[in-house]
Amino acid sequence: MNLSQSLQISLSVALSEAARLGHEYAGVEHLLYAFTLDRGTAEVLRHSGANLEALKRRLATFLTEELDRYEDEELEPRLGLGVRHALARASAQVAGSGRDEVRGADVLVALFAEPDTFAINLLDEQGVSRLDVISYLSHGVSRLSGTGPGGSDPSSDSGDGAIGEREGGEDDDEEGGGSPGGDPLQAFCQELTALAKKGAIDPLIGREREVERTLHILQRRRKNNPIYVGDPQASASFDPASYVDVARFGSLAEALEFVREVDHDRSLHLKMLATPWYRGNEVPRYARDETIAAFFDRIFAAALARRSRSDAG
Repeated sequence: MNLSQSLQISLSVALSEAARLGHEYAGVEHLLYAFTLDRGTAEVLRHSGANLEALKRRLATFLTEELDRYEDEELEPRLGLGVRHALARASAQVAGSGRDEVRGADVLVALFAEPDTFAINLLDEQGVSRLDVISYLSHGVSRLSGTGPGGSDPSSDSGDGAIGEREGGEDDDEEGGGSPGGDPLQAFCQELTALAKKGAIDPLIGREREVERTLHILQRRRKNNPIYVGDPQASASFDPASYVDVARFGSLAEALEFVREVDHDRSLHLKMLATPWYRGNEVPRYARDETIAAFFDRIFAAALARRSRSDAG
């Protein structure tokens, strides 16, 4: 399984910081710190609700003050067991999803399987869960206030520098973090009425009769379920060169003008008549006589069954 270039850099940063601080192993905390310096993974952390500046400061304090330091210039740190387990889990997950490259975000998700570490406890304190990370990666659901699904925060700071170099006593509400926000309905649904007002939905052309009949049916107190027969994507099966597709025109007047043109051009008329109705001159299954007959048979059979149950009651 291949590791992305950014993930390889993050692993190198984690090992370099472990060597600089005299640590024998680069653990989960070293890797999480390196992730805060990686633009892509830091963006995932930010949209998952993490405060990057506070996260980096707490990790720096832990790594410099809480872990044993070895005064050995020839010390070559190795990846800790937690990091190796996370890489193995991420590789298995990526292989199962059909991808061939492990990214930093994949390893970040896998790190949550190491709950007894300072890094994951720190994320938990900030309210960042595995679900938050997966929700942003899979659906673009951001917890940043004022940003929608897949949105980006212009105040993002990819971060750079070594542990212990940042000075100052910023509090946890500083720039670089996000508060819970976002509407699940906006993340997973579309408001068709709003799209129609913006003109983002193709208008119905030449279907005034069907729309009027649909409204009439829906206004009934009973028997108010309209049934539409046919495929709305006619051009997927029908050859548009064999008929006049009103939906291709901007208005009904334009369509009628084309009909007049065909009526006056004998060669164009004969060409349209000679063109097979269906693509490949093969009638699709839904348009065959037996399929249509079976469709209506099911409708009448269901109606007769309901009437029989009503009479029996």
